[in-house]
Amino acid sequence: MSAPSPDQQQIRFVEADGVRLRTSVRGQGPPLLLITGLGASLDLAEPFERKLTALGVQAVSFDAPGFDSRLAAY
Repeated sequence: MSAPSPDQQQIRFVEADGVRLRTSVRGQGPPLLLITGLGASLDLAEPFERKLTALGVQAVSFDAPGFDSRLAAY
């Protein structure tokens, strides 16, 4: 299996203070944390991630707790 492209979105789950969060990491370079507004998901951050990646930045974003329907079963 080959390594993912540097500009390919990598979805990761992390736990912080007992809360499970879905995160996205894309690109290489200095990391920049994108914080979307309440009700926004990683899908909304994707165009910004792509633009930042093209500028040489590693974009890191996350779903706000309670706003990712995929975590309802967890």
